[in-house]
Amino acid sequence: MTIKSKRSVLPSHRFGVVAIVIIFAVSLFAVTAEQARADVVTDCSANVDHIATEGAEDDSSFDALQDRLSQEIIDWIRSMEGGYINEKVELRRSGDNHDGPRGILATDVIEAGEVICTIPWDIIVKPHPEDVEDDSCSTVRALYDDMKEERTPHGRYLKSMPRNFLTGWWSKSGRELLQQLVGTRLEPQGVWRYSWSDNNAAWGCDGPSDMHDHDELWSHAVAMVSGRADDHLLVPFYDMINHRNGEYYNTRHRIAEGQTYQLVAHRRIEAGEQLHQSYNQCTVCLNRHDEFGTAEMFLEYGFVESLPQRWYVHQVRLKFDLIE
Repeated sequence: MTIKSKRSVLPSHRFGVVAIVIIFAVSLFAVTAEQARADVVTDCSANVDHIATEGAEDDSSFDALQDRLSQEIIDWIRSMEGGYINEKVELRRSGDNHDGPRGILATDVIEAGEVICTIPWDIIVKPHPEDVEDDSCSTVRALYDDMKEERTPHGRYLKSMPRNFLTGWWSKSGRELLQQLVGTRLEPQGVWRYSWSDNNAAWGCDGPSDMHDHDELWSHAVAMVSGRADDHLLVPFYDMINHRNGEYYNTRHRIAEGQTYQLVAHRRIEAGEQLHQSYNQCTVCLNRHDEFGTAEMFLEYGFVESLPQRWYVHQVRLKFDLIE
């Protein structure tokens, strides 16, 4: 484990106590989180069955549905002028038996600098031209319309995603349990700030005028933009690539504003290796590089990241990397 501090010196006894407490808390969080989730799974996944899109009943499983919809996205992008998906990648479950999490994996060696995908600007879900350029709420409206009318393969794919994966959409009992787990000192704090109503109010996302309050699809659009967008841009195919730091982080993106969004390999990627991006240690992550760690990622994106992890203890201005 590598320890990095924002202070030049911490008293040794205080550092020792803090480190022991935090490491214990991280371990406790990892062990307890799964049981905590199981205890409230009925409440927290009340809408998880509403994942079907038109024709989904013809598929034998959710995996089959995802395979079909993701292949539609790949074919759609390749059919677009300027669209490109490298033939050396595939979307599937990871692991020797294909029983791990879904991700983008290399089927052959991808050399450093090789282009993985080029996404035409026109098919990126983004703010309306008349709205503020970085207005995420405008992106939500665009995605909502796409999913509601199933205009594109990307919209159909995102419509099929499970609901309620962010803490803000958990049940009241689920959020209470999480808050009890972290207490008043451990991250993530502010769980209650991220409820559906607070997200809606904070972004000013009132939804279409003819929409009923708490429209389930509108709520899902907010969650998708919050959990999958690159700031205010929701990029087809790119938003399927999982996060992981350290030696696993092997891609970087290049943006030609108004033209294309491109992903390239920043090192050699071996056959069978999964492609990863970084949500907090990328070259264009701004202040997230120094403020956004495992706990913040769980709160914002709804997953506990795989090792290596970065933890911030803001009260004592301490940060450390948990490698193994």
